[in-house]
Amino acid sequence: MQKKAKERQDLAAIVKWNTIFCGHIIVIINTNTSSLQLTGLFRKSNLALTNIYSQLSSGYRINSAADDAAGLQISTRITSQVNGMKVAIRNANDSVSMMQVAEGAMQEVTNNLQRMREIALQAANATNGVVDRKALNDEYLELQTEINRINETTTFAGQRLYETNGTSIPDEFEREMVSGLQSTWLGESEQIIEQYFGITGQGELKLDLERDVDDGTLAWVSSATVGGVKRVTLTVDLAEFSDINSIHNGLDKYGDVKLDEIILHEMVHATMVSTMDDFDNLPAWFKEGSAEVLRGADDQIEGSTSAAVLAAFNSQGAATTVTDQLGAYGGGFVAMRYMEYTLGSDGLKDLMQELAGGETFDNALSTASNGSWTSEADFRASLTGAANDSATYGSRMEEFMAEEMDSTNKDNGALGGKDASNGFIRENVMTGYGSGDRSGTRGFTESIILNDNDSDQTDFSVTSNWLDSNRGDVALQDYELNVTSAGGRLHTFQIGANANQTMQVNFGAIGTTTLGLDNVDIVNRPQFAIFALDDAMKIVDKHRSLLGATQNRLESTVNNLNNVVENQSAARSRILDTDYATKTAELARYQIMQQASIALLTQANQSQELALALIG
Repeated sequence: MQKKAKERQDLAAIVKWNTIFCGHIIVIINTNTSSLQLTGLFRKSNLALTNIYSQLSSGYRINSAADDAAGLQISTRITSQVNGMKVAIRNANDSVSMMQVAEGAMQEVTNNLQRMREIALQAANATNGVVDRKALNDEYLELQTEINRINETTTFAGQRLYETNGTSIPDEFEREMVSGLQSTWLGESEQIIEQYFGITGQGELKLDLERDVDDGTLAWVSSATVGGVKRVTLTVDLAEFSDINSIHNGLDKYGDVKLDEIILHEMVHATMVSTMDDFDNLPAWFKEGSAEVLRGADDQIEGSTSAAVLAAFNSQGAATTVTDQLGAYGGGFVAMRYMEYTLGSDGLKDLMQELAGGETFDNALSTASNGSWTSEADFRASLTGAANDSATYGSRMEEFMAEEMDSTNKDNGALGGKDASNGFIRENVMTGYGSGDRSGTRGFTESIILNDNDSDQTDFSVTSNWLDSNRGDVALQDYELNVTSAGGRLHTFQIGANANQTMQVNFGAIGTTTLGLDNVDIVNRPQFAIFALDDAMKIVDKHRSLLGATQNRLESTVNNLNNVVENQSAARSRILDTDYATKTAELARYQIMQQASIALLTQANQSQELALALIG
């Protein structure tokens, strides 16, 4: 039995060795390749598990630049924008609160103005005497004080919202000026020019109301052709109309002069410029005389003899100063009246219409006079001869002076509208015309396009008459008297996530100086007080309208920023945040892989015990 058992062991050993060598299986001890391979796989699964644990515990897919370098850069930039926009949203909401405070102050100012207007209406009633008006004025002054207090003390987070003093709106004189323009002056001027000269303006007329430097120029006309359309600009310097204080020949600035006449004078220039291609080459006396003849004689020739008038006429060619302009004004006036006296009204119309048709002055004069005057020189000779040669012309000039130059015709009454109580000396009036812009430093410019088309646009061409009885007034009624206060506090709101993404608002000032109420007198001039208070309420309403529009804009900004924050946050989340559904599935997979790796690694480490069996 023992012998047989020994034989079986030997046979098994032989089979085992044959199997090992025939299958090319090498049993080694120093290097366990299987264990090394399984160890590497275990390390990878362990690192994956560590990364998953980090993502699941932090909630972020990217916890270091090594996780996703490009994604980290993109997410950081988006985070900066999102955080900035959140601050901008808070800023915008705070800005809305500031403007609500400002508007609340304006509401109180409006309430006070409404009460002040009621007081002015009471004071304007004939049932209230001077004593009653003074009592009303006491309340009026208290309301003024309260308006100034609101203007000076309204604050937000310790910051004053309004300036103590702003730019005052135009004074009473300027109001009178604009009121006249609004009512009748421009429209009636064109009607008179058409009736007297038979011509109407062509192209486009633009009216500029300015406060210019103190250069003595009241109004002027300029022209330019744009896109084949002649554009004529009539500029009125409100400051000069209200601030002429020179003295001439012992007369002060309260002379009997009418503002409507100045407008008519310049409207003649504007009409001639727009219709006459050869306007620049017309004699100066003719240009000014045509404009003066519609105004009336006034003090240009009052008390003048024929010799004095002729001397003024003959001197006009060398006019270089304000005083020298009398030659063109006074002499031109006489020359035009003499021309009309000789040609008749129809002849004067013929002359103007020939010039409007493109003729030169000499040709037009020859046609209108039926060859009596073939040139300006002929006309000059005729006028000079009538004045100097009594043997030939008899008393024709003196008769002309007596009949046509009646010095009592101080104002032809052509225009309705309002005359100014504080006029100016006619000799101090300068008017101008030319092409292109007039140089000078201007405080502000308000432009109005006069038209006969129903449109809200402020700049377009007109192919027929400049004005008609309806549209001229409507266009001018849209003009507002310098309702923007200068020098106000400029508030800058940061409403974006980046530099220079701001909004600026100027609250200006709402005190009585800015509103033009400091010199309003309800005791002696309650009617004007009503007018001034209406303008003051327009100013406050304009400011409130601006604040309301700005608030709406800020609220829209907040809505837009919220939308951007929402969508950019979603984009950042897709890059940066952990997807728990995916990661928990990966966690389970790697945990199983790790457990399998541990089990297999244990077996691999035990596989070298086979060598012991072979040895033993």
